Amino acid sequence: GYNRYRAYRLAHTFRKHTSRVDNELYKHHKEDEKLYLSEANKYALELKELFQAEKEDSDHMTDESWDISSRLEEAREINRPPQEE
Repeated sequence: GYNRYRAYRLAHTFRKHTSRVDNELYKHHKEDEKLYLSEANKYALELKELFQAEKEDSDHMTDESWDISSRLEEAREINRPPQEE
């Protein structure tokens, strides 16, 4: 699976792309089936390219800022009572 941040980024990319594409495809839906299918295929490839670009973006691949388990461990370390020597 993906870490939370990566999953969020992919979902955001998908939603943004889909909202734009839905409006474009709706124009062709009942008027021209061949154009509709051609445009749908074009947008599917576009989405694949967007996801590939996200995958290759190394800054997002290693971002663990949304990984709460590491933050909880840091908080435990800070709040741990000092050990006697």
